[in-house]
Amino acid sequence: MHPDDDGRAYAGEGLAAARFPPVEPPALPNAPPPLPPHPPVAAKPPKRRNFLSAHWHGDLPLAVSYWVNLVLVTLIARGLLAGLGTLDWQRHPLTWAIAATTTAVLLCLGIAVWQYVGVWRAAGRSGSGWGVVARIMVVVGCVGSCVGMRTNARVLADMLHASSEQQGWNDFHIRVAADGRAIDASGTMGVGFTDQVEQAFAGHAGIHLLRIASRGGSVNEGVELHDFLHAHPDIAVEADGICASACTLAFIGAVQRLATPQAWFGFHQMRSLLATARSVDYVTEQQDRFKRELNELGATPDFVRLAFARQGNDVYVPDRAELFDNHIITAVDANGRRWQADGWRSEQFLQALRHDPHGRTLAEAFDRIALVQPAIYQQWLQSDLAVPVRPQPTAAARYNNNFWHAIDAARARQLEVASAQDVRRYAVSEQQTLEMLRRQLSPSACGRYASGIAIALGSHGGAFRDAVGSGYFALFSGQGTVRLPTPAWRASLGDALRRHQAERWTAHGELLDEAHWAAACSRQLATLDQLLAVPGANGDLALRAYLRVR
Repeated sequence: MHPDDDGRAYAGEGLAAARFPPVEPPALPNAPPPLPPHPPVAAKPPKRRNFLSAHWHGDLPLAVSYWVNLVLVTLIARGLLAGLGTLDWQRHPLTWAIAATTTAVLLCLGIAVWQYVGVWRAAGRSGSGWGVVARIMVVVGCVGSCVGMRTNARVLADMLHASSEQQGWNDFHIRVAADGRAIDASGTMGVGFTDQVEQAFAGHAGIHLLRIASRGGSVNEGVELHDFLHAHPDIAVEADGICASACTLAFIGAVQRLATPQAWFGFHQMRSLLATARSVDYVTEQQDRFKRELNELGATPDFVRLAFARQGNDVYVPDRAELFDNHIITAVDANGRRWQADGWRSEQFLQALRHDPHGRTLAEAFDRIALVQPAIYQQWLQSDLAVPVRPQPTAAARYNNNFWHAIDAARARQLEVASAQDVRRYAVSEQQTLEMLRRQLSPSACGRYASGIAIALGSHGGAFRDAVGSGYFALFSGQGTVRLPTPAWRASLGDALRRHQAERWTAHGELLDEAHWAAACSRQLATLDQLLAVPGANGDLALRAYLRVR
């Protein structure tokens, strides 16, 4: 063999002619067995959801999602909300109503979101024209819900405002009076007011008087206190101060309805704190009941109309005569006495004096005028009754003028018929009054008063009333009367008038200075001394005449 050019060896031609048996290629190893076929993948069964979840994911038929879960559930929710509005919240704090309403509104909001999302998804899967319609209704429903939530927010705001007002009604106090004669109830009639009144009477069975002072408050508390008093006719009610709004409703429930001199009543339309149908209807029903009861008591239609014509904080305030005439009060409790309508007509004008420790004697002297000079007393009473009660300062000034004019007229008449002893006691009192004025004010003030000129008493008004009260009380005692001889009486009056003119006026009839009035005081005191020292009938006539023309 020879190497080839490329280095390979080959056989010669002989080898090329040689014959070899064919060579079989080696057998390949056996192929691995085929893999077993993959089993078919089973489809996952759909996840089973509860009804609420199925609606949320849109798995329910559109008809069920729309008609059952949207329409029917909405009707049920609205019915529950309407029922919530009919609940009676009158006896409970409004915080309860706010909590219940807020919970209901939030729950309805959550239900609405669940409804709309589920219907929207079910409509998308339905592939029908009804799905489009359902989605349009969802959009309309969302707009309506937004408007409704705005309304609910306004309602809750109103409830919060009402609750804040109601919480301000908890300033009431129920206690046994210091004198042990009454249960005192004062302050605004908030929740629990009537319950505490009932408990106070239950714990003090011997007390039969409710003394109340309240600006009003809850209509329901007024109704319940009214019913309690109506069911206990042995318990009298006495207004002592303000009694307005719901207090007036409670007040007329009693059989015995008293008022102190300082009491006043304010009537107006009843108002519901809540704007719910139940609350508004309740207040309207109670107001109609109040009107019917006023009519049954004997109130005139005009009074009932005026009583409910005012709104808000504006109230109708009737005077004592109107309260008596319309049977709102049965008596006035003053100075330990219960005055009926006829007695109070005059007593009301003397109350200020009776409450004044320095004026009681003067008031008692005026009482005697009704006996010894009834015509003057009646004239005074009619004058006072004719005075308009407002404005109050003007009325008070006119009452004061009428009082002193009446007492001066009665004094002049009584000096002609009173006994000599009473006249002397009155003269001594006049002396003491002049001395008090000269000592405590000034000699000139003494002279002016003695001459019939008004003076400013200032802080000495009490001492003045003390001084003059005892004199008038003696003069109007009515302990015996006399009949004066007419000619002698007239002559004495003439002499007394000339004496007074000399004391009071200058030769030209003009008022002089302070020194003149101081001298006039001294002269009048000296004259009274002289007249009191004169004995007999002549001295009596001269004293009467001098006091008469002063």
